[in-house]
Amino acid sequence: MPSSYVQDQARPTLTVDVIIPNNNGEVLVIRRGHTPFEGMWCLPGGLVDPGETLEAAAIREVKEETRLDVTIEHVHGLYSTKGRDPRGHYVSVTLVAAACNGTPSKTEEATEWKWIDPRMKLEMAFDHARILTDFVERTWANVVLA
Repeated sequence: MPSSYVQDQARPTLTVDVIIPNNNGEVLVIRRGHTPFEGMWCLPGGLVDPGETLEAAAIREVKEETRLDVTIEHVHGLYSTKGRDPRGHYVSVTLVAAACNGTPSKTEEATEWKWIDPRMKLEMAFDHARILTDFVERTWANVVLA
């Protein structure tokens, strides 16, 4: 993360996290290449730049971290629990996106990537395990079993 991102303690910092499911019901996770939580698994995402829309930030962050092109489908949720980020008060708008072009690749920001079953218990950075638990509960809540 660039050193120019210094938390203004007077107000929260806005971020996006992106859930990218594939056709097999798995979601894309990346291994962080920077602090905080360097080396841990997380969802793609990052800071919203001044003047940038949430959707543009999500598309940009996924591209920077994975080289994957995505289209935004919908908002999954909002996460603002105190302590979710050790750098300060960070609020995340979590979006669901569809991969539309490319194959994930390793980058400086994401040293590894993989598709996982979102029900898998994986130690993750920030509150991303909770985000995936919520995603599973909301996704399966809409499934009608025959």
